[in-house]
Amino acid sequence: MNDIKNNNSHKEDPPQNPEAEGAVLGSILLRPSILTDIQGVLSPEDFFQKDNQEIYRALVSLFQDGEDFESDPIIVVDRLAKQVGDSRQEWSKKLLNIEVPTSAHYKSYTRQVREAAVTRGILSVVEKIRGQARGQAEVERLVQNLRDLTAEIDLVGLQDPVPFDIEEVFKLIKESPEGMKSGYRGLDKFIEFCPSELIVIAARPRHGKTTLAINLYLNMIEKYSDLPFVFFSHEMNMEQVLIKMIGARTGESYKGIKNNIREEMFNKSQGKAMDQFREYSRGRRLYIVNEPRWGVDRIVSYCRGVKANCEGIGAVFVDYIGLVADREAGDRESTEQRYSRVVNSLRIASQELNCPIIALSQMSREGVKGKTPKARYPRLDQLRYSGRIEQEAATVLAIYNKTEDEKREMDEAEMDDNYGAIGGTAELRLFNLKSRFGPGNKPLPFQMIQGNKIEEL
Repeated sequence: MNDIKNNNSHKEDPPQNPEAEGAVLGSILLRPSILTDIQGVLSPEDFFQKDNQEIYRALVSLFQDGEDFESDPIIVVDRLAKQVGDSRQEWSKKLLNIEVPTSAHYKSYTRQVREAAVTRGILSVVEKIRGQARGQAEVERLVQNLRDLTAEIDLVGLQDPVPFDIEEVFKLIKESPEGMKSGYRGLDKFIEFCPSELIVIAARPRHGKTTLAINLYLNMIEKYSDLPFVFFSHEMNMEQVLIKMIGARTGESYKGIKNNIREEMFNKSQGKAMDQFREYSRGRRLYIVNEPRWGVDRIVSYCRGVKANCEGIGAVFVDYIGLVADREAGDRESTEQRYSRVVNSLRIASQELNCPIIALSQMSREGVKGKTPKARYPRLDQLRYSGRIEQEAATVLAIYNKTEDEKREMDEAEMDDNYGAIGGTAELRLFNLKSRFGPGNKPLPFQMIQGNKIEEL
């Protein structure tokens, strides 16, 4: 009989199947060669009973060492006595109590042990989430924790392996959407803002990364007229973002636009930009979010809502990674752990939402100490926690503000407080530090006008 009844007479007992566990072990004792199949499916922890865990661990160890223990429990007893430390007599009794009608049905026994182990894992997840919910954790954090915990449940042995289907992959490649265009022809030749990818834009403080992100955001929302786009600003408030948006379209200064708004004296170009933004908003395509207390779980949850309501999403911008990490709850986590969790969550969210996520990151000021302009070019290792970003991001772009860099006196002992301030016209270089096509050999030239509008040179 293949199926062994699950012995779970006490409701409070965790799901377990001691008969199936014994049948697996007995099958191995009768025919050790079946471990070729079983050891890739079962781990010692899948057995509920501690003695069975140790017996299985000893059997695997003997098999890997090439020991011939077929129908010879003495060899197994010796290994257990050395491995665990109990007496040989005790282990002999335990092995003699193992009964199995036949080893022919070992796959069925193995599956039953795995089912009980997976069920215990599910119940463990439920209890963890129950405890967190009673602790009044944020709903978004609970949902993300639930996703993370359930993703850890291993279903090996319960699902039949599926061979690689080349034709299906070809079909997916043909049907997959083309990467989004940035609105800059030179940049679009070298990289794509692809769905399901995390793209990082990095720069030293006040070197133009937010300005570039806003220009990209507006270029995309104009080009892809059927999709919503989301911009999360943790650094600037809504008024500042709107002024920067107007400046990105008009090429006018921040101060001049702000004065015109105060005096209600929009010029023609400013009025045209505002009318365009109103149209985007009425079409439920313009989403600017200034919630500086939001962590990454709340950001992802908001994007899920946008996608559900609009039946799609174009791209998500996050300004910037460091501030999101600083807002993350979790006193037991170090800054590096929070930072890593944010980057990892954004990458996973890009796949779930099937859209590019463009996240901004600070670069270290250490790069300004180089004695030549080339020595001060941005590098991957100047990113904050660069190893994690390099691992998670599909593309990393970095901005070098050539104009501001040239203003610096090379023999100054220290930078003045205004170093890196943007405004007027500045010449930028955009470096492709990492992409699927390989890093760029030559930086792309751009011009920043009045600190708001960015154009290709």
